[in-house]
Amino acid sequence: MPADGTPPRPPLDGDPPTRWHRQLRCACEHLGIQAQDTDRIIDEQAVQVGGIGLALHLNPGAQLGEFYADCGRPEPWQEADICQQLMQEALSSDMPGIVLALHPQSHHLVAKGCLPLAAADDEGWLCTTLLLATVARAREVRQRFTLQPDGHS
Repeated sequence: MPADGTPPRPPLDGDPPTRWHRQLRCACEHLGIQAQDTDRIIDEQAVQVGGIGLALHLNPGAQLGEFYADCGRPEPWQEADICQQLMQEALSSDMPGIVLALHPQSHHLVAKGCLPLAAADDEGWLCTTLLLATVARAREVRQRFTLQPDGHS
């Protein structure tokens, strides 16, 4: 057992759900989230970070952990212009690995980050960094286009 009294962490191995949950536990710990809240986050596969809601998803076939951050819903008259601007900027994005898309049912703009589980570190720092980058991108888009989570600007 480490000197600080925390139980040792098992190495990052096992099936994709085990590795994904391990990464989420580490990320929650790094973010200062309490253990009982971490269990709920893992069960619900959802978390709020800095006022931004994220849906968490394991893509077991691709062995990817995915973060979906809600940027907000543009008004119908804004949708085409915003999407065009974001698509034109996509090739020069300074947030590698973060993709912006329009959700097909809700028409919300969504920032998506993907964590290849094979590249994840045992301590969950890459997972934490990618989660925070996804939140930052959603916040930037929300502020830039004056989007609100409920779709009213």
